[in-house]
Amino acid sequence: MFRALLTFCGIILLHVGQLTQAGLAITELMLDVDSTSGEWIEIYNNGSTAEDLSSLEIVFSNGAESQKVFLPEVQSGTATALAPNSFMILFNPTGIGGIGSVGSGSNPAANFLLDWPDTPAGTLFVQALPEFLPGIPPFELFHGASNIHISLSTDNASDVVNIDTATWPSTDPDQSLFVAPHLINQNHLASSWSASAYPNSAGYQGFESKAGTPGAFLSLSSVPEPSALLTFACLTCASCLRRRKSKVDLSSC
Repeated sequence: MFRALLTFCGIILLHVGQLTQAGLAITELMLDVDSTSGEWIEIYNNGSTAEDLSSLEIVFSNGAESQKVFLPEVQSGTATALAPNSFMILFNPTGIGGIGSVGSGSNPAANFLLDWPDTPAGTLFVQALPEFLPGIPPFELFHGASNIHISLSTDNASDVVNIDTATWPSTDPDQSLFVAPHLINQNHLASSWSASAYPNSAGYQGFESKAGTPGAFLSLSSVPEPSALLTFACLTCASCLRRRKSKVDLSSC
């Protein structure tokens, strides 16, 4: 019984370790769009310290061709770091058909925020442009593609998502795919992703209906917080260790 208990506690602690593994992670994808805001990718810093973006590289591929994405805010020093437990939105600055998300002045994401007004303040926005101008907008590589490959890396972190559209969840236009917080470390698996729900319960209703939560996780009340799991495991093991020390029958644990 005691060995079984230790095994159980070890599994819980291992699971907690998986939940809290640090790094940059791709957590939401909007790749099929009808609205003017265009495509976007959400990236989350799952670490306890800010992630330096000066060495950030992002590559898109559709299986036939690849393109390194030019990140003007990173190159200019406007976006220098992603704070811990914070989100970055990599977005198509021209929207679909060359219209949409280009804002004016110091806020290139102005039109994005018109389409996604609930995006939390503090979300970091970075444009996705072709490495060489003129060039094909990077997100266009994914149009009609059966395989979508997205990789990101810095000097300290990396993440890769490889989407086979035949096995991943299907979406309607303006409906994102998201990965739940407790599955961040399995975001390379199709089973870790789900389609966002439309605000209108009737489902897709045209371009004015969008499903996604850029800059935020969906609420997952059924998933215990890592701290709660850790507290439970430690208290359980400590209680039974005290009972073992005092030679109390462990069958009551």
